[in-house]
Amino acid sequence: MRKITLMLFAFMISGISCIYAQKDVVNYFKAGNNTSTYIQNYIDPLLGSFGHNLNNGWYSTADPLNLGRFTISTGLSVSFIPSSKQTFAIGSTTASTMFGPNTSNGNIPNTSTPIPKGDGVALSPLPLLQGSVGLWQHTELMIRACPNIDIANYKVGYFGLGVKHDIKQWIPGWKKMPFSLSFIGTYTNSSLLLTDPELVDNKNNAQTLKYSASGWGANLIISRKFTVATVYGGLRLSHNSTDFNISGNFLTTNLNTFYQPKDLTFSDSGNQFGINAGIRLKAGFFAFNLDGVLAPGGYSSATLGLIFGIFN
Repeated sequence: MRKITLMLFAFMISGISCIYAQKDVVNYFKAGNNTSTYIQNYIDPLLGSFGHNLNNGWYSTADPLNLGRFTISTGLSVSFIPSSKQTFAIGSTTASTMFGPNTSNGNIPNTSTPIPKGDGVALSPLPLLQGSVGLWQHTELMIRACPNIDIANYKVGYFGLGVKHDIKQWIPGWKKMPFSLSFIGTYTNSSLLLTDPELVDNKNNAQTLKYSASGWGANLIISRKFTVATVYGGLRLSHNSTDFNISGNFLTTNLNTFYQPKDLTFSDSGNQFGINAGIRLKAGFFAFNLDGVLAPGGYSSATLGLIFGIFN
């Protein structure tokens, strides 16, 4: 039984962060005509949760940075996998998805290969790192970026762009109100190509994984600043689009003696509405923030961040 290690990288300005999960995805190629359905069900929560994670952690206040002020922030966003995305039906039994129970209920139909297990942890994490700078007209620019880089057997790229704009200034009579109100728009794109030299068939063709995801978010955020604390909350409409491709020659019989070329692509996209709330605590040039997004019927999430910079 061979395993493919799937690593999801978030590359930013000051370094490299990664999360990974080992999965027996290729075992589903032994399932004959149902291969595509089984694999898509297995990876479905990865496609959805990672896409929506891209929209998290962009802000910790509705107050845009003043002209020339800047911050650098890092953190971790975690999406919670709903119970409906932790298992799926396979034949007459139940199989785990990537983030499902760490158990195997029998074999893949028509094979002697055990049904792949899940992680046993219904959490999908993504490390975050970004820079922000204040522009004119109470507008803030936020950037997450890294060009394509080859590391070991992984080629990855990451780019994100966000804009925060104070809309309270345009509402008559609201300018001196004791709170901030902004619209925040974000867009993120990521890609991953994995070629594993340990997964080489007898024709010397490596098996590869290709993963790409993009997401945009539209946020209406309000915040109130106190002495050391800022509380914030608002509404979010987010969209994600993900593609996952597996290609190469794979064993397809119980005897593990016959290789067959496979090239499968799985896609997921969708919108999600969420309610956001959080708090930021500031001390000098540093701040910590913690927030959460409640997404009924979708992927709710939590984000923890550390911020350094020259604040307002």
